[in-house]
Amino acid sequence: MHEELLQHVIDEGLRLGAQYVEARHQRNIIRRISCRNGEVLALESDVREGIAIRVLYEGSVAFAAVSSVRQDEVMKALERAIALARSAKPLLKLRYGLSEDRVGRTRYNVYVKKRFEDIDVGVKIAELRKLWRSANDAVRESKLGSMYVSYIEENEEKSVVTSDGAFIESHIPRLYMHVNMVLNNNSKGTLQRFLEFGGAGGFEIYEQWRAEDKVGDEAKRLERVLLKGVEPPKEPIDVVLGSEIVGLVVHESAGHPM
Repeated sequence: MHEELLQHVIDEGLRLGAQYVEARHQRNIIRRISCRNGEVLALESDVREGIAIRVLYEGSVAFAAVSSVRQDEVMKALERAIALARSAKPLLKLRYGLSEDRVGRTRYNVYVKKRFEDIDVGVKIAELRKLWRSANDAVRESKLGSMYVSYIEENEEKSVVTSDGAFIESHIPRLYMHVNMVLNNNSKGTLQRFLEFGGAGGFEIYEQWRAEDKVGDEAKRLERVLLKGVEPPKEPIDVVLGSEIVGLVVHESAGHPM
Protein backbone atom coordinates (compact mmCIF):
# COMPACT_ATOMS: atom_id res chain seq x y z
CA MET A 1 0.00 0.00 0.00
CA HIS A 2 3.01 2.31 -0.59
CA GLU A 3 3.59 3.09 3.09
CA GLU A 4 7.26 3.89 2.43
CA LEU A 5 6.33 6.40 -0.27
CA LEU A 6 3.77 8.06 2.01
CA GLN A 7 6.31 8.31 4.81
CA HIS A 8 8.78 9.87 2.38
CA VAL A 9 6.16 12.51 1.54
CA ILE A 10 5.76 13.24 5.25
CA ASP A 11 9.50 13.56 5.85
CA GLU A 12 10.07 15.75 2.80
CA GLY A 13 7.08 17.97 3.62
CA LEU A 14 8.40 18.62 7.12
CA ARG A 15 11.84 19.34 5.69
CA LEU A 16 10.28 21.95 3.39
CA GLY A 17 8.84 23.76 6.40
CA ALA A 18 5.32 22.39 6.83
CA GLN A 19 4.05 22.03 10.40
CA TYR A 20 1.72 19.18 9.42
CA VAL A 21 1.64 16.83 6.44
CA GLU A 22 -0.97 14.23 5.51
CA ALA A 23 -0.50 11.76 2.65
CA ARG A 24 -3.19 9.40 1.34
CA HIS A 25 -2.81 6.61 -1.18
CA GLN A 26 -5.99 5.32 -2.81
CA ARG A 27 -6.50 2.55 -5.35
CA ASN A 28 -9.90 1.71 -6.83
CA ILE A 29 -10.35 -1.41 -8.95
CA ILE A 30 -13.62 -1.16 -10.90
CA ARG A 31 -15.48 -3.74 -13.00
CA ARG A 32 -18.68 -2.89 -14.84
CA ILE A 33 -21.31 -4.86 -16.76
CA SER A 34 -23.77 -2.90 -18.90
CA CYS A 35 -26.93 -4.46 -20.34
CA ARG A 36 -29.87 -3.21 -22.40
CA ASN A 37 -33.04 -5.26 -22.73
CA GLY A 38 -31.28 -8.33 -21.36
CA GLU A 39 -28.36 -8.18 -23.80
CA VAL A 40 -24.81 -7.35 -22.76
CA LEU A 41 -23.54 -4.02 -24.09
CA ALA A 42 -20.11 -3.94 -22.48
CA LEU A 43 -17.76 -5.54 -19.98
CA GLU A 44 -15.31 -2.99 -18.60
CA SER A 45 -12.53 -2.82 -16.03
CA ASP A 46 -10.53 0.13 -14.75
CA VAL A 47 -7.91 0.90 -12.10
CA ARG A 48 -7.70 4.39 -10.60
CA GLU A 49 -4.78 5.11 -8.32
CA GLY A 50 -3.04 8.12 -6.87
CA ILE A 51 -1.70 10.09 -3.93
CA ALA A 52 -3.40 13.03 -2.18
CA ILE A 53 -1.43 15.43 0.03
CA ARG A 54 -2.59 18.00 2.57
CA VAL A 55 -0.20 20.40 4.30
CA LEU A 56 -0.32 23.05 7.02
CA TYR A 57 2.33 25.69 6.37
CA GLU A 58 2.62 28.63 8.79
CA GLY A 59 -1.13 28.60 9.42
CA SER A 60 -2.12 28.12 5.77
CA VAL A 61 -3.71 24.87 4.55
CA ALA A 62 -3.36 23.54 1.00
CA PHE A 63 -4.10 20.36 -0.93
CA ALA A 64 -2.68 18.70 -4.03
CA ALA A 65 -3.15 15.32 -5.69
CA VAL A 66 -1.70 13.27 -8.52
CA SER A 67 -3.04 10.20 -10.34
CA SER A 68 0.27 8.38 -10.04
CA VAL A 69 2.47 6.56 -7.52
CA ARG A 70 5.75 7.48 -9.20
CA GLN A 71 7.95 9.13 -6.61
CA ASP A 72 9.04 12.03 -8.84
CA GLU A 73 5.44 12.95 -9.69
CA VAL A 74 4.32 12.60 -6.07
CA MET A 75 7.14 14.91 -4.94
CA LYS A 76 6.02 17.50 -7.50
CA ALA A 77 2.52 17.33 -5.99
CA LEU A 78 4.00 17.90 -2.53
CA GLU A 79 5.96 20.91 -3.76
CA ARG A 80 2.79 22.23 -5.39
CA ALA A 81 0.87 21.91 -2.10
CA ILE A 82 3.62 23.74 -0.20
CA ALA A 83 3.69 26.49 -2.83
CA LEU A 84 -0.10 26.89 -2.69
CA ALA A 85 -0.06 27.17 1.09
CA ARG A 86 2.78 29.70 0.98
CA SER A 87 1.09 31.84 -1.67
CA ALA A 88 -2.23 31.85 0.23
CA LYS A 89 -0.70 33.15 3.46
CA PRO A 90 -1.07 36.88 2.67
CA LEU A 91 -4.79 36.38 1.99
CA LEU A 92 -5.59 34.81 5.36
CA LYS A 93 -7.20 36.78 8.15
CA LEU A 94 -6.89 33.81 10.50
CA ARG A 95 -4.11 31.28 10.86
CA TYR A 96 -5.12 27.63 11.15
CA GLY A 97 -3.68 25.19 13.65
CA LEU A 98 -4.17 21.68 15.03
CA SER A 99 -5.21 20.57 18.49
CA GLU A 100 -3.12 18.15 20.52
CA ASP A 101 -4.85 14.78 20.32
CA ARG A 102 -3.88 11.16 20.70
CA VAL A 103 -3.39 9.42 17.37
CA GLY A 104 -2.86 5.76 16.58
CA ARG A 105 -2.45 3.07 13.95
CA THR A 106 -5.28 0.84 12.77
CA ARG A 107 -6.59 -1.25 9.90
CA TYR A 108 -10.20 -2.00 9.02
CA ASN A 109 -11.90 -4.08 6.36
CA VAL A 110 -15.44 -4.94 5.32
CA TYR A 111 -16.07 -8.64 5.86
CA VAL A 112 -17.01 -10.41 2.63
CA LYS A 113 -18.84 -13.72 2.30
CA LYS A 114 -18.57 -13.98 -1.50
CA ARG A 115 -15.67 -12.21 -3.19
CA PHE A 116 -16.45 -10.64 -6.55
CA GLU A 117 -13.50 -12.48 -8.11
CA ASP A 118 -14.90 -15.87 -7.04
CA ILE A 119 -18.19 -15.44 -8.93
CA ASP A 120 -18.00 -16.20 -12.65
CA VAL A 121 -18.97 -13.31 -14.92
CA GLY A 122 -21.46 -15.60 -16.66
CA VAL A 123 -23.35 -15.99 -13.38
CA LYS A 124 -23.55 -12.21 -13.00
CA ILE A 125 -24.78 -11.72 -16.57
CA ALA A 126 -27.45 -14.39 -16.02
CA GLU A 127 -28.66 -12.51 -12.94
CA LEU A 128 -28.90 -9.24 -14.86
CA ARG A 129 -30.88 -10.92 -17.65
CA LYS A 130 -33.38 -12.08 -15.04
CA LEU A 131 -34.10 -8.43 -14.26
CA TRP A 132 -35.21 -7.81 -17.85
CA ARG A 133 -37.43 -10.89 -17.87
CA SER A 134 -38.96 -9.99 -14.51
CA ALA A 135 -39.85 -6.46 -15.62
CA ASN A 136 -41.04 -7.57 -19.05
CA ASP A 137 -43.29 -10.28 -17.60
CA ALA A 138 -44.74 -7.87 -15.04
CA VAL A 139 -46.42 -5.52 -17.53
CA ARG A 140 -49.68 -6.53 -19.24
CA GLU A 141 -51.20 -3.62 -21.17
CA SER A 142 -48.01 -1.70 -21.89
CA LYS A 143 -44.66 -2.46 -23.45
CA LEU A 144 -41.31 -2.36 -21.72
CA GLY A 145 -39.67 -0.27 -24.41
CA SER A 146 -36.22 -0.17 -22.88
CA MET A 147 -34.39 -1.24 -19.74
CA TYR A 148 -30.76 -0.33 -19.13
CA VAL A 149 -28.79 -1.91 -16.28
CA SER A 150 -25.35 -0.85 -15.06
CA TYR A 151 -23.76 -3.25 -12.56
CA ILE A 152 -20.56 -1.96 -10.91
CA GLU A 153 -18.14 -3.75 -8.59
CA GLU A 154 -15.48 -1.71 -6.81
CA ASN A 155 -12.62 -2.64 -4.49
CA GLU A 156 -11.19 0.38 -2.69
CA GLU A 157 -7.82 0.26 -0.92
CA LYS A 158 -6.74 3.27 1.08
CA SER A 159 -3.80 4.23 3.32
CA VAL A 160 -3.45 7.49 5.27
CA VAL A 161 -0.25 8.60 7.03
CA THR A 162 0.17 11.85 8.97
CA SER A 163 3.16 13.69 10.36
CA ASP A 164 1.81 13.41 13.91
CA GLY A 165 2.04 9.63 13.80
CA ALA A 166 -1.35 8.41 12.58
CA PHE A 167 -1.66 5.49 10.18
CA ILE A 168 -4.96 4.11 8.84
CA GLU A 169 -5.34 1.39 6.23
CA SER A 170 -8.63 0.11 4.83
CA HIS A 171 -10.08 -2.20 2.21
CA ILE A 172 -13.74 -1.74 1.28
CA PRO A 173 -15.52 -3.66 -1.50
CA ARG A 174 -18.65 -1.94 -2.82
CA LEU A 175 -21.43 -2.90 -5.20
CA TYR A 176 -23.68 -0.51 -7.13
CA MET A 177 -26.43 -1.06 -9.65
CA HIS A 178 -28.54 1.38 -11.67
CA VAL A 179 -31.70 0.32 -13.49
CA ASN A 180 -33.45 2.63 -15.95
CA MET A 181 -36.74 1.37 -17.40
CA VAL A 182 -39.11 3.01 -19.90
CA LEU A 183 -42.72 1.87 -20.38
CA ASN A 184 -44.74 2.70 -23.51
CA ASN A 185 -48.49 2.66 -24.08
CA ASN A 186 -50.05 3.72 -27.38
CA SER A 187 -52.86 5.72 -25.79
CA LYS A 188 -51.23 6.88 -22.53
CA GLY A 189 -47.71 7.74 -23.65
CA THR A 190 -44.40 7.00 -21.96
CA LEU A 191 -43.18 6.78 -18.36
CA GLN A 192 -39.64 6.35 -17.08
CA ARG A 193 -38.28 5.06 -13.75
CA PHE A 194 -34.73 5.07 -12.39
CA LEU A 195 -33.77 2.65 -9.59
CA GLU A 196 -30.54 2.60 -7.59
CA PHE A 197 -29.04 -0.16 -5.44
CA GLY A 198 -25.85 -0.02 -3.39
CA GLY A 199 -23.96 -1.51 -0.49
CA ALA A 200 -20.57 -2.40 0.99
CA GLY A 201 -19.65 -6.07 0.82
CA GLY A 202 -19.25 -8.87 -1.70
CA PHE A 203 -21.64 -10.53 -4.14
CA GLU A 204 -23.85 -11.52 -1.21
CA ILE A 205 -25.04 -7.89 -1.26
CA TYR A 206 -26.63 -8.48 -4.67
CA GLU A 207 -28.45 -11.52 -3.34
CA GLN A 208 -29.73 -9.52 -0.37
CA TRP A 209 -31.23 -6.87 -2.65
CA ARG A 210 -33.74 -9.34 -4.16
CA ALA A 211 -33.41 -7.14 -7.23
CA GLU A 212 -35.39 -9.45 -9.51
CA ASP A 213 -38.49 -9.15 -7.33
CA LYS A 214 -38.06 -5.40 -6.77
CA VAL A 215 -37.63 -4.61 -10.46
CA GLY A 216 -40.72 -6.66 -11.36
CA ASP A 217 -42.79 -4.98 -8.63
CA GLU A 218 -41.62 -1.55 -9.76
CA ALA A 219 -42.58 -2.30 -13.37
CA LYS A 220 -46.10 -3.22 -12.19
CA ARG A 221 -46.41 0.02 -10.23
CA LEU A 222 -45.07 2.03 -13.13
CA GLU A 223 -47.65 0.53 -15.48
CA ARG A 224 -50.44 1.27 -13.01
CA VAL A 225 -49.36 4.91 -12.81
CA LEU A 226 -49.10 5.14 -16.60
CA LEU A 227 -52.56 3.66 -17.22
CA LYS A 228 -54.55 5.03 -14.30
CA GLY A 229 -52.76 8.27 -13.48
CA VAL A 230 -54.83 11.45 -13.85
CA GLU A 231 -53.77 14.96 -14.75
CA PRO A 232 -53.13 17.07 -11.61
CA PRO A 233 -55.24 20.16 -10.86
CA LYS A 234 -54.07 23.38 -12.46
CA GLU A 235 -54.93 25.60 -9.48
CA PRO A 236 -52.56 25.86 -6.45
CA ILE A 237 -53.08 22.98 -3.99
CA ASP A 238 -51.43 21.53 -0.89
CA VAL A 239 -49.31 18.44 -1.51
CA VAL A 240 -47.64 15.77 0.61
CA LEU A 241 -44.13 14.96 -0.60
CA GLY A 242 -42.67 11.46 -0.50
CA SER A 243 -39.19 10.67 0.78
CA GLU A 244 -37.52 10.66 -2.66
CA ILE A 245 -38.83 14.13 -3.54
CA VAL A 246 -37.92 15.49 -0.09
CA GLY A 247 -34.40 14.16 -0.57
CA LEU A 248 -34.10 15.89 -3.94
CA VAL A 249 -35.42 19.18 -2.56
CA VAL A 250 -32.99 19.18 0.36
CA HIS A 251 -30.05 18.11 -1.79
CA GLU A 252 -30.57 20.70 -4.52
CA SER A 253 -31.72 23.65 -2.40
CA ALA A 254 -29.46 23.23 0.63
CA GLY A 255 -26.77 20.68 -0.19
CA HIS A 256 -25.24 22.42 -3.20
CA PRO A 257 -25.34 25.99 -1.81
CA MET A 258 -23.58 24.85 1.37
